[in-house]
Parts: sequence; C-alpha cells; structure tokens
Amino acid sequence: MSKIYPLYSSSSGNSTFIGDERGGILIDAGVSMKRLIEALEKNGIAPDRVEGILISHEHSDHIKGLLNFTKRFHTPVYTGIETAKFLTSRDLISTTSVINVFENVDSFCVGDYEVHPFATPHDSRESYGFRIKNPEGKVVVTCTDLGYVTEDVHKNLLSASVCLIEANYDDKMLESGRYPYPLKQRIRSDRGHLSNANSAAEIEILIRNGTQRIILGHLSQENNTPYIARQTVLSQLCEIDADEYELFVAPANEPGEAVKI
Repeated sequence: MSKIYPLYSSSSGNSTFIGDERGGILIDAGVSMKRLIEALEKNGIAPDRVEGILISHEHSDHIKGLLNFTKRFHTPVYTGIETAKFLTSRDLISTTSVINVFENVDSFCVGDYEVHPFATPHDSRESYGFRIKNPEGKVVVTCTDLGYVTEDVHKNLLSASVCLIEANYDDKMLESGRYPYPLKQRIRSDRGHLSNANSAAEIEILIRNGTQRIILGHLSQENNTPYIARQTVLSQLCEIDADEYELFVAPANEPGEAVKI
C-alpha cells in the first residue's frame, strides 16, 4: 500500500516521498543527502528505490541535497524548463542523472505513478504542485509555496484522497515578528506563501468535497507553530464532523507520520 511520507517540511528544508518500500517518487530534495538517506531508511525505504525526483522550484530549501543525491544514485529528475536551466547552469544536479522537462499541461509516469504538475504562484522562476495517482487509482496532491489558491490550483486539489498543503505563517506572528517590512510583504503577497487562515479556508472546501486526509506543510519556524496552524484549521472545520477527516502536521526537522493514500 502506497503512502505519503513527509520527510521534512519547513522554510529550512523540504522533501516528501510517495510510494512504498518497493519504490516511488521523491518530491524535492531540500536537505542534505545524509539527512535524506536517514529519513528514507527510517521509513524502510532504500534510497536507490527512489524512481524519480520531482523538483517544484529552484529555491535552496527544495534543492539543497539534489546534487549529492543524484551523484550517488543517478536518479532521474523531473522539473520545469526554467528550473532545469537553472540547475544545469549552476551545476546543481549530477551530469549522470537524466533531466526530464515538463510543462504545466503535461502528465507523465514515474514508475507506476502518474504525475500531473500544476503551476503555483510563487516568487521563483516557476513553481509547481503535483497531483499524483498511485497504482490503485488513489490521488495524492502536494501543494506548497503559493501566495494564494488560484482556480487551477483549486481544481487540482479537489477530489484527492490526501492533500499536503502549505500553512506557512500565522498572520499575527508575521506582523509582530522580527522580519523586516519588505520581507513580510513578500511573504504575504500573491507570490509569497499561504497563511494558516487561507489554508484553512481551502481545506474546508476540500473536506466537504471528499478529501479524507490533510497534511499541513511548509510551516515557517519563525512565524508559525504546529499548534497554531492546527488550531486555525480546526476552528475553520468546527461545523464538520471530526470523523470525516484526519488532520496531520508535518514536522520541520524529522520525518513525519506516513499517511496512507
């Protein structure tokens, strides 16, 4: 049975595995190769069973371990054309790994998994979420690094069994925090990150339309806490029967709980 494994999820490093011990997909490689290997092996997954790495965008918290991981395991990489240009021009990916370039409208297969990337509004060259169908036909979606939920993002989030969705910051913590004003403005802009409140509003719609499991991810360690993120979402869901969904929060610096798809 395939699962989603939130290996690391924060503003300092992100990586998620979808699959099982036989194989699967790594989404982003935003921590060191050593930490990636430790997290995979802790979940009973051999690193050489990763059949492909999807890279959402070029920011360091999503590619930090990519070069060394691909040097060691020669894993194929799938990413957008602008991200591919960035990675190759700066030698951030091993020349022994095949780079497969996709566009927003593409669908493709990695092993037994069907992948559909969709664009997210973020302050990078390009940025993608991923809608992935497992061999049993169940759908899991990962969607972080977005300033707001566009119509296309919403369409791709709907009707998934599991969604890992960004809940990056608490409005009050960001406003009163130590970040300089321009950075605060960037974070809450339409090309920044999704707040707890905006994430909660979208999650309510998803659950009312059949999504069973939600994972909150990419929490800021400066402007959020797991407790605040969870409580913000639960307050939004107060009129929905708690038996209708499961809510998880991906931890920042250690592998989170594996969630069945």
